[in-house]
Amino acid sequence: MTVFYLSSAQIIAVARPGKEIIDTTKIEKWLATSKSEYMAQYHFGFSDDESTFNVIAAGDSCYAQLEYGEFISSTEYAWYYFPFKKVRIEGNKFFSDETNGEFVIYDWDNNKIKGLIIHKPWRRFGERGFREFGTYSSVIDSMFFSGKYPFTSYEFLSEEKLQNMAKQDLKIMRNEIYARYNYIFTPGGEMDKYFRTLNWYSAINKSVDSFMTDIEKQNIELIKKAEKKLNGL
Repeated sequence: MTVFYLSSAQIIAVARPGKEIIDTTKIEKWLATSKSEYMAQYHFGFSDDESTFNVIAAGDSCYAQLEYGEFISSTEYAWYYFPFKKVRIEGNKFFSDETNGEFVIYDWDNNKIKGLIIHKPWRRFGERGFREFGTYSSVIDSMFFSGKYPFTSYEFLSEEKLQNMAKQDLKIMRNEIYARYNYIFTPGGEMDKYFRTLNWYSAINKSVDSFMTDIEKQNIELIKKAEKKLNGL
């Protein structure tokens, strides 16, 4: 029988001496009524091997993004993001080019813990299991992302939603997507001065295009289109 051990927020499907064994009969399928119920941040690992996995449902499409951080100096901590490709959810099953998994509920001392079991886990340190469990951490909504326009990172914009916005607001909306990844704007420029006044922003990364999800990339292009229209282009 496959057995699990629990270590902080993670479960790895492998039995090892000295680890706490978890009865797999207490793991059941998490069958949501819609894909949006799975839209959340899932917490994997602990200490230096801690990471989060963001699952986003937008319309009929699904997206996923791995997030982890590390110290880049004695005082600075940087976050890195990796969008997964060809993500889809079928029933309680998760699929992508990088890995597959399933959404489950674990009965831990009569507490129902929702989470996501991932095959081919991405742990950077220590011994890998062949499956790893990430606990449901928080829902992804407007409170999850920083800024005036947090929805640009988890839902698709429409031309109708942008058509009555002022040029300056569109510019902030577009650049806010970059700022959430701590993009380095032109020093002393308008966006640099604006975002440096916000306590959630740090100028760290020279390039963040590879961090972005397809939702964000598509929204940036739509905002650019609205800006050009206001400029008569």
